[in-house]
Amino acid sequence: QMSTILVGLLWFSSSALLSTWANTTFLRTFGDPLLHTLIRFAGSAMLGIVVTFVGGKKQIGQTIYNTTRDVFVPALLLWIANFFNSYSLQIAGITLTYVVKACIPVFTVIICTLQGQKFSPLVYVSLIPICSGVALASGSDLDFSIIGLSAALISAIAQTFMNISIKAVRSRTAYTGIQAFTGMTIVCTIVTIPVVFLSSFQDSKTIQNIRDVYFSLQLGDFWPVTLIIVSSFAYYVEYVLNFIFVGFVSAVTFSVSDIARRVAIISTGAVVFNKPLTTMNWIGISVALFGVLSYSYIEAQSTPAATVQAKPAPSTTTTQPTTTKPSAKKSKSKRKKE
Repeated sequence: QMSTILVGLLWFSSSALLSTWANTTFLRTFGDPLLHTLIRFAGSAMLGIVVTFVGGKKQIGQTIYNTTRDVFVPALLLWIANFFNSYSLQIAGITLTYVVKACIPVFTVIICTLQGQKFSPLVYVSLIPICSGVALASGSDLDFSIIGLSAALISAIAQTFMNISIKAVRSRTAYTGIQAFTGMTIVCTIVTIPVVFLSSFQDSKTIQNIRDVYFSLQLGDFWPVTLIIVSSFAYYVEYVLNFIFVGFVSAVTFSVSDIARRVAIISTGAVVFNKPLTTMNWIGISVALFGVLSYSYIEAQSTPAATVQAKPAPSTTTTQPTTTKPSAKKSKSKRKKE
């Protein structure tokens, strides 16, 4: 439990502080969601290969191949979620994007229910204040856009399927969070490169931005490169902690925790980028946190019941030796009589 809490706190802080600043600053500077997607995946893939596969692995190529093969489907979902998240942030801003992302727990419960998993009715009730709270917290600064709304919805649904699918892959393969994430970023980088190439035929900003970064280096301006490095590092740290944390908790618990993280991002963004929170914002944050606490309490109440039901299982194994002893004694007595 302590390791889960520690990882969760680190995940919250890296998202709310480092990633919020890096993502918003990058998109304001370059105005390019595709470049944002490319540098985050490529930078994270390089960091992941060094941290995960280099050293102690004799066949690095084979290991990378096996990992990327196993996480291919979750990786595609990660790519969709990230690209459309960046696109929504660019068009509609942080408020609309995270209001829609508040629906991830709802999507998660629906998908898990369709897969046969059962939840207490109180779980469904606890999702109401979480979603409505995030909506209230960011609603007063909402710049509505149909395209931005559509992008945010696609991102939220893809993220939901990704969270569930990667948890299934990890339980089947026993990959660590870092190994799974590294494999996924390698796949996503390979997918992004041809997309960038194809976009160059349509007057895309991405190729021009890459050229501008190169010329800036020649002129001694290191700010664009620094921003790229910081954005890549922030994404790597946030998602490594994300994948470690998702391995510790259930899918629904992770989704609800993710909502609390998004409330922290909205609050931090308001402070860092000089957007004062109104009374309605504070009410929404409080309502969302109440929903998170309610869900945590419901989960804590249901856990002891599951552990009590699991106790009779060991008794079946301990009774087996006692059943063999009488037969052994009988066989010895028969031998004496003979």
